[in-house]
Amino acid sequence: MQDIARVPPAGGFLQGALGSATLIVAALFLPKTMTYAEPMRLALTASVFVFAVAFVWSFGAPLGNFVTQRLARRYEGAGDEITATIRVIGVNVARASRPFCVVGTIAIVATGLHVLSFWPQLGVIEPLKGPTWWIANIATLTFVAMPVIASKPIVHVFDLMHQLRQQAAIAGFDPSRPPVLARPPARDSMPVTITGDGCFRAAGIEWTFGELTKNVGIFGQTGAGKTRAVLNALFDGILRSTSRGAEPCAALVLDPKGEFREPLQRIMRSLGRSDDLIEFGPRTAVDRTSLVVWNPVDSADRPIDIAGRLAGLSFLQGKSQQDLVFVRQGTQFIEAAITLLRASGGGSPPDVPAIVDMMMDDARLDAVLARATDEGLQFVDPDQSAARQLLSRARRFVNDEWKHLPPNTRGSVRFVMSPSLRFFNEPPFHRICSGHSTFRIGECLDRGNVIYLDMDFAKYKELFPIVGTLMKLEFFSEVLRRVRKNRPSVFFCDEYQTVFTEAERVSDSDFFERSRGSNHANIVATQNLAAYFKGGRDEMGVKNFVPHLVTKIFLKNSNGTKEGSETNEWASSLFGEEIRGTVSTSAQAGRPGSRSERGGTASGMSQDRVRRVPPEAFSRLRQLNPGVPAESIVHMGGRDDGDGRRLDWYAHIL
Repeated sequence: MQDIARVPPAGGFLQGALGSATLIVAALFLPKTMTYAEPMRLALTASVFVFAVAFVWSFGAPLGNFVTQRLARRYEGAGDEITATIRVIGVNVARASRPFCVVGTIAIVATGLHVLSFWPQLGVIEPLKGPTWWIANIATLTFVAMPVIASKPIVHVFDLMHQLRQQAAIAGFDPSRPPVLARPPARDSMPVTITGDGCFRAAGIEWTFGELTKNVGIFGQTGAGKTRAVLNALFDGILRSTSRGAEPCAALVLDPKGEFREPLQRIMRSLGRSDDLIEFGPRTAVDRTSLVVWNPVDSADRPIDIAGRLAGLSFLQGKSQQDLVFVRQGTQFIEAAITLLRASGGGSPPDVPAIVDMMMDDARLDAVLARATDEGLQFVDPDQSAARQLLSRARRFVNDEWKHLPPNTRGSVRFVMSPSLRFFNEPPFHRICSGHSTFRIGECLDRGNVIYLDMDFAKYKELFPIVGTLMKLEFFSEVLRRVRKNRPSVFFCDEYQTVFTEAERVSDSDFFERSRGSNHANIVATQNLAAYFKGGRDEMGVKNFVPHLVTKIFLKNSNGTKEGSETNEWASSLFGEEIRGTVSTSAQAGRPGSRSERGGTASGMSQDRVRRVPPEAFSRLRQLNPGVPAESIVHMGGRDDGDGRRLDWYAHIL
């Protein structure tokens, strides 16, 4: 990866050469008196030769730095091998120009001493008139002949330039086209600019909602700029660009850090959509006069679908193969319990605490079983025939299977299933997650509501993943029911690993693969790839999931940690390999007694397959700082021209 920040600055050459030339011209053309041997005239004459020496030496090391910088700009993003060759060229340019600087300095100093020896104030150097005249002429003639005398270093520079062009050709790099890792040609003064319906500019490039429906994954360590720069910009752009039409965007926002609540309120207020915002969480049980309730079991979904979501909570921390057997049995029990509670509740919806009570207490189970009669079929399913079949199957499962399981097996099912469900008995969740819901996620999708889960992960470390996962799974289910819907919708989640599930009936991979057909986008962020594996999650499930993040935005991840190093290695592998030439140089000994006794340098080039974007490129990215944007490398699988480009994300305060 080309790293311009590590290339020597080019300003020294231009400043030195132009500055010295300007001072020489000024000294020559300043008004002077005609008085012989006037001191001011002497000073100006001496200064001309001093500035001339400075001018000559600006073509030494400063010229090498200048050439390095110019080539680095031209070949930005061409790869580390080409960067190394550019540095070698810069060093050799400085080396080739050094003999010119030395001989030129001798000629200027000798000429200066010869001229100054005529001044009466400098009579002490008058004896040098003759020698300095000869030295100045010999040095001048030598300077003119230097391209022949010192031809080897010059030829070597041209040879290196030829090899640089060969390297670029082997790598398929065209300096006239935007390269991999190149930044956009222009940057916006504002982080986000709305350009049309469902279109906005962020980080200097155009984004469309259609492109975002292919899913976006953001990776970066703490402080890299995931939230304040990238997530803020994308979320603001999506909400504002999709609020112009007749059907504004619907959304589910899961925010473990609690940073989006007030900014989201401001955005919705500025769009005139305050009434579309629904905040749900423990705060609403205290701050609101009217309680906001969302009961995950109060749904028109089939019992088997709700049971799958509740059972899916057990996968948040991973399960062994033996546990999977108990999870399946627990899923069957929850399905039966929901059917029985619907049939016995007289219209009151089931809730999680009631299901847990039935699972843990056989007397409670028998009482509900006795109350579940045909009179309650209307609350099981509008189709009476289907309702009768569901109720019959639930009774058979309880009487013929559940009650006949060995006590230790039933104990194992309870042990595996209850930890993730028992929290619904705790305040304030026993109030806000039971009874009739004040909003239904499917209806919110149809109306264009933005649902915000207001629950601080630091305070509710065990409950946020549970409630967030259930909300997410029901939201996913409702989105998939609305194939080819007109209203756009988005799922937005920071620290996505806290609610990530990849198992039967609760597969995030399946949803991310299919949700595009429902005019839906997913924007998720996490620190690194290893976060998805926490809690013993299935490795194959994670590997199936990440390819569905078609656009991946990689911010800084340090190689100093195992997780960061693994993420950078994986990110690098996404960009593939290419053939690149590597230039090497070596010193050659000269023949004793010959004109080439000092020897010279030789260079050669080998071809190797290398990563297009090396892993260390990601660890060198800039973090977000005041006035300094977060630097990212983006894998845009949906764009032929954007794969691997760099984007700068400025802090975006919502």
